[in-house]
Amino acid sequence: MVELFLVRHGETSWNDECKCQGITDIPLSKKGIEQANQLGDILVNRNEKFDVFMSTSLSRAYLTCQIIKEKLNDKSLIYIEDGFLERCFGKLEGKSFEYVAKIINENRQNEVDGFEIDELLTKRVIKACYDIENRFDGKKVLLVTHSNTIKALAIYANKMYTYGTLIPNLNVSKFVLNNRQITIDDLYYIKGLGKDKTKIK
Repeated sequence: MVELFLVRHGETSWNDECKCQGITDIPLSKKGIEQANQLGDILVNRNEKFDVFMSTSLSRAYLTCQIIKEKLNDKSLIYIEDGFLERCFGKLEGKSFEYVAKIINENRQNEVDGFEIDELLTKRVIKACYDIENRFDGKKVLLVTHSNTIKALAIYANKMYTYGTLIPNLNVSKFVLNNRQITIDDLYYIKGLGKDKTKIK
């Protein structure tokens, strides 16, 4: 069994401007760095301990993880897990999320070059979960990731959730991986410190 704590990265300038990021590597803003430090302080005050720290390779996730790990005075390495990369939005990246949501809500994803459809995103995230369970059985894992990957896992575990489910920046969601079964312990284990502007119906 693995206790998997998924943290959405801190805010970026594109988050603030409601632009679609996807796999475009936008760094944390000053506010995002402050948020990561705040979450680190919250985890310290709650006396949280983690056996493993993981992040995607995108800088906004990796720096968030570094800041949290330093707050917790942990000297271990950060494992890169790109099975939890944000959804690739193809040519929609850099566009306003209002425009992106319209395309998605009208089921026109197949018209967008490079867009990673829901089925492929879910398959990728589930495979990454199985890999984490195999590698870190019995461990408590903190993984800094992205909104659509958290939503994909939540939907897989419980159909009451949708891509309209709100996952604010620095939200901590707790999942349990057990014998290839994935359950949600608490989607809002620690409520996020920012806003989710990536809402889709």
